[in-house]
Amino acid sequence: MNKLNHVKNIQTVSYEMGETVYVLPTCTEEEDPESFYYFKQFEKKEGVILEVIEHPRLQYRVKFG
Repeated sequence: MNKLNHVKNIQTVSYEMGETVYVLPTCTEEEDPESFYYFKQFEKKEGVILEVIEHPRLQYRVKFG
């Protein structure tokens, strides 16, 4: 299967400011080593949503620690 044609089925959940969140890795070390190690540093850390950015796409500004 061509990797460009592969689409992951990921559910998105919307959060509100002030909610507590955790990072869930969405890739393996083999699939994307750079992202894997970036997310790994936040593993088991609790974060609080500081800002909800809706445009141009849904993003969150989160404070960890």
